[in-house]
Amino acid sequence: MKGAWEVVNGSLSCTGKEEVRNWIIWRGATPSDFVLRLEFNSVKKLRPPKETGSHRERTPRKVKRVVLAPLDETGFTSIFDGKSLDQWDHMKGAWEVVNGSLSCTGKEEVRNWIIWRGATPSDFVLRLEFNYKAGNSGVQVRSDDLGKHQVFGYQVEIAAQNKMGLWHHSLLTKGDPAHAARFFMATVGQEVTITADGKKTSKQVATKEKIVAHCREGWNTMEIIAEGNTLTQKINGVIFSKVSDDDSRLSRRKGVIALQDHGKGCLVEFRNIRIKKLSRDEE
Repeated sequence: MKGAWEVVNGSLSCTGKEEVRNWIIWRGATPSDFVLRLEFNSVKKLRPPKETGSHRERTPRKVKRVVLAPLDETGFTSIFDGKSLDQWDHMKGAWEVVNGSLSCTGKEEVRNWIIWRGATPSDFVLRLEFNYKAGNSGVQVRSDDLGKHQVFGYQVEIAAQNKMGLWHHSLLTKGDPAHAARFFMATVGQEVTITADGKKTSKQVATKEKIVAHCREGWNTMEIIAEGNTLTQKINGVIFSKVSDDDSRLSRRKGVIALQDHGKGCLVEFRNIRIKKLSRDEE
């Protein structure tokens, strides 16, 4: 409706001038199954007094002005251009670019990782979108490059919905004394603390069913925050799990970023991968 809506400082804003109820309608599609993500700001605004015959209203009416703001991307840098695998080191035939997405081909039988060679950051926020289809995958951060596209360390699991929210320690051998504590470092809804001697304390802060429901079929957003000793994973803006790790032998404060193909028909896509560094790293 003319005069009811406007764009202000990059936000879609209700002007507050209209007396009648109205809607602004997106004409791009009429979707069925989807995830809609936005930010809003509800602002109170005072209207001027309204004439009522020979009298004037003593108390101004309060109305709400709704502002839809874009996600703050200040300081973020793209690390995947959507066209090529530049700066991404991978096993030949395991990964490709399809329709602007970094995609696992599903052809490899063996577990492998595609490794970003742009930096080995310490404190950062990593944002991306993923579309899980089959098999098992994950996002690796602050990890050790073992060579031959094998990666050791912190991984956010990407799998079926009921398995999401896991912090896992990739390639930690079963014979390692820390295996029991670190193979499933944290599961969905948990906040975990690991001390210098490897002892783990887990706190269930939310139920699994409540949290995993936020991860749906199709494209989802993921945010990984690595700051100090703490790693946090979010999906679609919701915290799924958190780990604070001070293990003197196995914790890491910096390392490679990588994406996993678990082999044997793994099908997953990634796009819009970008990073914001929170500290000055030595590259």
